[in-house]
Amino acid sequence: MGDIYGQHGPIARSRRVCVDLHVPVHDRSIPIVGAVVAICGIKSAVEEKGIFWGTADTVLDAIPLFGTAKTLAETLGGENLIGRKDEPSIFD
Repeated sequence: MGDIYGQHGPIARSRRVCVDLHVPVHDRSIPIVGAVVAICGIKSAVEEKGIFWGTADTVLDAIPLFGTAKTLAETLGGENLIGRKDEPSIFD
């Protein structure tokens, strides 16, 4: 028995479209986009939080599910979990 949608579900349909357009089809997604975006922001994070906390913040953001949850919590909460050099954080 295959997946619950069989050959007519949305996943199979998207695979057929990708095959028709000659786009490579992968079985699993690689959560690399979030990691690349997080690593691109390391310079500003180190400048505002210091070398240790800026690097720690970037590493946490680069972890696929944890980084998404951390960003969501910071966005909804309105404050950084790891504060800037001049402001207190949850670790102080």
